Order: sequence, then C-alpha cells, then structure tokens
Amino acid sequence: MLRILGILLLLSLTSCGFVEGVDDAKAAAATFFDDRIKEGGPGADRFYSPHFIDSVDPEEWESIRRLVQKANGDLRSYSLDTWRAQDKVQTNGLSGMFVTLTYKTTYTNGEGVETLILFSNDDNPEYKVLYHHYNSESIDRLVKQGIDEVASKAEAIKPIAVKGADK
Repeated sequence: MLRILGILLLLSLTSCGFVEGVDDAKAAAATFFDDRIKEGGPGADRFYSPHFIDSVDPEEWESIRRLVQKANGDLRSYSLDTWRAQDKVQTNGLSGMFVTLTYKTTYTNGEGVETLILFSNDDNPEYKVLYHHYNSESIDRLVKQGIDEVASKAEAIKPIAVKGADK
C-alpha cells in the first residue's frame, strides 16, 4: 500500500511541472494571438523559436505570411480546440517540452484552424513557436486559383536543375 502511495505521490509531483509547462505554452500562444489581433498581420517573428527561424527560407516564409494574410485577412478571434504535450529527449538538440495546440480561428475573411507546436527547454525556457500550420478554405481557394492560373499558361516553366542529372 505504501509503495502505491509513493508511486502516486511521485507521479503527482512530476505532473505538476508538466501541467505548468502546458499552461505556460498556452499563455505564450495567447500572447501571440492577442498580438496578431491588436497589430494585424500574420504575427511577429519574435514569437518564433530560433530553431524555426533558422530552418525556414526567409523569402519563402514571407511569401507564406503574405498568402495567409491575403487569403484570411486579419485575425478576429481564437479558441483552443485541442492540446497535447510531450517531454522529449532527442539527439538533435531539441530535447525539451513540446506542446501542440490547435485553435479554431476567425478572420475577416472566414474561419480556419491553426496548429502551433511550442517548444521550451533549459536553454530556451520561454515557449516559442517551433511549427505553425494555417488551414482555411480561403487559403485553399487562393492556392487553387494560383495553380489554375499557372496551369492555364501556354509558356513552359523553367525546369528545376537536378544534381547529377547531366551524367
């Protein structure tokens, strides 16, 4: 009986830090969304993890941000739909707490879903966005419009160079 109580006590002590981490991630996400509502636009880079910023092509990221803004308009409201948290030890330097938050979002041009993965560890104790996925019918329509426009053009598109293809 004492052994079971000891295990339950240990689990409750370790889960307190876990729940605190989830609450901190939710608070960081709320600050991110509130800033977007106040300032307009897709969100400031200061909310993103250095791991994210270092892994994304700056021109491509800016194009994605413009596309999202053009399709959705400004963020009007958000509500947390689901969350999941994992404390991981990995060999790639990204050991720490990962919190996945999925939000239902309302924009000036409709509704959508945004999924964020926020990351924190001893080296970076403040939760920052490591992954951000936008999804809305407005984005789908705009992407389809772009595909249809390119597909309807008669001129050839420059082929992509493939390393070693000339051998």
